[in-house]
Amino acid sequence: MPLQSLKIGNYDVLDTGTMLTIKNQPVRFQIAETFILIFNFRENKERPETYQENRSIDASTIEYDLYNLSAINGFGFTTLWMIGTYQKRKVYFNYRAFFSGNPELAPILTYTFYLGEEVADVK
Repeated sequence: MPLQSLKIGNYDVLDTGTMLTIKNQPVRFQIAETFILIFNFRENKERPETYQENRSIDASTIEYDLYNLSAINGFGFTTLWMIGTYQKRKVYFNYRAFFSGNPELAPILTYTFYLGEEVADVK
């Protein structure tokens, strides 16, 4: 029998999955016509520590850069990240990126989008 719903606490799981990424290629998530989330895995030899940056590209697109992660085993959020609304509910995102320690291999990305609280008057 196919899965009819998936909940974690008070959140409904909108989508979840694991993917093998492709080295030097962005990962792009799009939820309906509502918003886009782009992940870039980058190296910065001038600033060798592991860090992250995000920016709004436009009203519906967020680009998220993860730097210098190839030397560590894994990386991700410790709390849910509210990224927008969908079907009159807040959308949250969480992920883990796993690395082999080999800079020639691309990471494995595990992600989940959650539907949270209802919001009033969202178009």
